[in-house]
Parts: sequence; structure tokens; C-alpha cells
Amino acid sequence: MSLASKVSGDILVTTLFKLSLKVRGLVLIPLLTVALGVGDYGAYVQVNAIATVLSLVCLLGLDAGYVKYIHETGRPAGLFTAVTLLGGGVAALGGGALALAADPLARYTLQSASYAPLFVLGGGYVLVHTLFTLGRSHYRATRRVKRFSAIEAVDVYLSVGAVAAVVFVVEGTIVGVLLATLSVHACLTLLTYGAIAVEGGLAWPSTDQLHECVRFSLGAMGSTVSSSLLHRVDRVLVGYFLGASAVGVYSVAYSVAYLMRLYFLPVTTSFFPEFSKLWAEGDHATIRRFLNSGVRYAATFGLPSIAGFALVGSDLIGLLSTPAVAREGALALVLVAAGLFCMGLGEFYTNLFYAAGDSRVPLVVQGGTVLANVLLNWWAIPALGVAGAAATTLVTFGASVLVLGVAFQSHLRVVPDWSRLGRVVVATLAMYAAFAVVSPPWLVTLAAAPVGYFAVLFAVGGVERTDVRVVVDAVR
Repeated sequence: MSLASKVSGDILVTTLFKLSLKVRGLVLIPLLTVALGVGDYGAYVQVNAIATVLSLVCLLGLDAGYVKYIHETGRPAGLFTAVTLLGGGVAALGGGALALAADPLARYTLQSASYAPLFVLGGGYVLVHTLFTLGRSHYRATRRVKRFSAIEAVDVYLSVGAVAAVVFVVEGTIVGVLLATLSVHACLTLLTYGAIAVEGGLAWPSTDQLHECVRFSLGAMGSTVSSSLLHRVDRVLVGYFLGASAVGVYSVAYSVAYLMRLYFLPVTTSFFPEFSKLWAEGDHATIRRFLNSGVRYAATFGLPSIAGFALVGSDLIGLLSTPAVAREGALALVLVAAGLFCMGLGEFYTNLFYAAGDSRVPLVVQGGTVLANVLLNWWAIPALGVAGAAATTLVTFGASVLVLGVAFQSHLRVVPDWSRLGRVVVATLAMYAAFAVVSPPWLVTLAAAPVGYFAVLFAVGGVERTDVRVVVDAVR
């Protein structure tokens, strides 16, 4: 199998898995907002956000370091065991600290001490999620991206089933919901490590390349944590200024907008290990080709999706939640979707920096973006509410991708194919204008707008036979 066929196949399979993974976010919205209330949903999202960010800090970026240095060590199983022990030990300390700080965190980030038990469970999630991430990284490092994605899919479906059982069968509370998802996560983590041990992926800890791995990982950690903060710090500030219900509204809009990530996560998941290998071989031409293909693919689907959210976003939110949430979250949905599109483009360049062994520049850029995001939100949320948080997301993510794209040119000149992207913009604007003027029922728009968009895109030469051939090869 050629490298192009392998990568396109990995991207296709990962996309299908990621598409199915949206079941969790979209199903949890009606499950929790309708059954338990918008406030409890907001608390669930807030605790999950804080615990996830802390787990990324405790992870130390070791998952990225292992992917990078598995090709440079003679004892990959020993290196994996060493990074697992290191990451797990730090996560145990971090999770314990989160549990001890449960009461003040509940009062300051949700304006209610009644949510403190959720943060105690969040401490356990920090340890479990750190180990879960390291376990999955074994399959990414060994270039088995399909299995890497499948593990996450299993976790999602089991978690959704557990939440549904808690809500409908035992009529449980939000504490029961979080406990159920944590239990599923822990069981799957144990099974993953069991499978790795059976295939010989665990051995006595090895220090071979560990120092280089940790040094690289710390830079990658800063970049990853900054990226995660950019997704979550606005929700923490919304809770601080406006309370749990406002967090619920913003999180509903954010969860729907997060569909944009489907156009990026499969590509970045597949590209990073391949970019690392190609960079080590000095094959810059293939790197350029893959990057341009990835950007073109993301734009072809991402830009019309943003326009689609502007056309039918309010109806989509209303279908998943309540009319009040739909009214408050419609504008935020469009702004966040555009911001996530910019962030996805930035991740392409971040992966290129990592492949080149440079984790410092992404760290500096994303750290500055987090600081700008916090400062802007401190003014925008009290003044504009949830729409202000969404607007800040777009502004900071947009600035971040520009800086990353320009900065990477010092390593390798890689720029998008602007003529092809221009055709995508033309087709997107034509689609939006036509359906905004005619204004058919939203279901008609949802079904017909993609057809109209691709018809215009074909007409202006935005899709070529080679693009179709790549898709067909990937399916095969």
C-alpha cells in the first residue's frame, strides 16, 4: 500500500469514527438539559472542562513525545512503560489536588457549592484520562491510527449508554451521571493496557531516549494545554460571571459548533506521525502536498458548514434543547464555528512544527492566544454575554493561525493553494445568498444547500478528478 493510500484510508476511517463520536455531545444535550436542567448540564461540562485541562497538564505532553521518539529508541516497550509511570504519577497528584479544592472551585466557577461532589469525581477523572490517553498513544505511535480512533469510539458509546441508564432507568442525579462515565473510562483504560501487555508493548522501564522525549514533551504539553484552554477557559469565565445556566447555553452552542472539528481531527491525527517520518527522511515535497490537500479538504467542507450554521443553527439548537437556549445560542454557534475552523488550520501548522522538532513556537503562540482570550473575555462576557465569549473565540483563534502560518515559513515554505480556496469561498457565498433570500423551511435548506454548494463548486472548477480518485482509493 502506498503512503498516500494509507494516509487517506486512515483519514477516512478516523472521520467516520469522529462523526460517530459526536453522538456523545449531541445526545447528552437533550439527555441532560431536558431531564436534569440546563444548570446541571452546565455544571457537568464545566467540571469536565477543568478536569480535562488538568489531565493535559499532568500528561506532560508525553503522548506526543512517545509518538516522536518511538522511531529513535531501541526499546520502545520500555520507553512506553517509563512515560506511563511518569504521567500516571503526576496525574495522581494533580487529581488529588483537584478533589481537595472541590468546594472553592464549585463556588467560584459555578456560583454554587452544591456542585462540589462533581469536582471530587473530577479528580479521579484526571488520573484515569491521563492513563487512557497514554494507552491510546501506543497505537498512534505504531501508526495504527484506525485502532487509536476505535478505542475512543468504544469509550463514547459505552459512556452514552451509561448516562442514559442513569437518567432513565435509575432516575439518577448529575453526580450519578459523572460517576457512570468515569467508571466506563476506567474499565476501558484497563482493557487497553491489558491488550498492549499481551502484544508485548510493556516492558521494564527504559531511560533510552526518555530525557529527549520529556524535553520535547514539555514544549508539546504547553502547546496542547494552551489549545485545550482556548476551548474551555471561556466556559470557566462564563460560569464565573453568569452562572451555571449560562455555561449550559454556551456549551450547547459550542457542542454543535464542535462538528467543525470533524474536518480537522482525522487529518491531524493521521498527519503527525507521517509528517514526523517524512521530515526525518527529508521528503519536503510530500509534506507540502499533504498539507495543501489537508487545507483544501478542510475548507471544502468547513466553510459551507459555517454558512449552514448561519442559515439553520437556531433550528438545530432548538431541536436538541429548548427554545430559550436556541434564541440565546444561535449567534454564538456561528461565531464559535468560524473560530474552530481557524483553530483547525492552526493545528496543521502546529503538527509541522512538531515534525520539525520545534515545540517552542506553538507554545509561545498559543500561550499568547490564551492570555489574549482571557483578557478579551473579561470585558466581552459581562458586556455581551455568551455572544461575547464566542466573538472572542473567533478573534483569538484567527490571530493564532496567522501567526503560526507565517512563523513556519522559516522552517519550510508551505502556503495554501489560494486559487483553489477562492473557488470554495465563491461557492459558499453563492449557496448562502441563495438560501438566505429564498428562506425555505430549515429541513429543506439542510437537505438542498449541500447539493447547491457542490454544484457551484464543480461549475467553478473547485473539485478535480484527482480529488474524487483519492476518495475512491480511500474507500477501497
